[in-house]
Amino acid sequence: MKPNSTLPALQSALDFPLVQALLGRRSRRFGLGMALVDGPLAYTSQHDPLPLNETEQMLVLLAAAGNSGWNYLIPRQNAALSAIANYPAAAGGRTFPSAAGWHTTELFYTDDDGAYFFPTRD
Repeated sequence: MKPNSTLPALQSALDFPLVQALLGRRSRRFGLGMALVDGPLAYTSQHDPLPLNETEQMLVLLAAAGNSGWNYLIPRQNAALSAIANYPAAAGGRTFPSAAGWHTTELFYTDDDGAYFFPTRD
């Protein structure tokens, strides 16, 4: 792969307009290719299953528990700078919220191939 080249699937995600993604977002309550065979909400999808490709899966994991770079340790109180770290607990910024930068969340996810543990602290 040449330097500065991007996978086509990643380039497609990067080219998608942010405002269109935010305002056009609709959650799908029923997966493509799934069937709920009984009860008052019985339904069968008319579509074939459509799993995420590897790039899409990595983008979901990045959004859920990714590292976004330095958070620059913005202090809460200047008087405490020489004594303690004060805020936040870590210098690494993350893509998910956490009080005082502790980021103790661990992520489990599943796909058609299995269940996985994604350690966010390593």
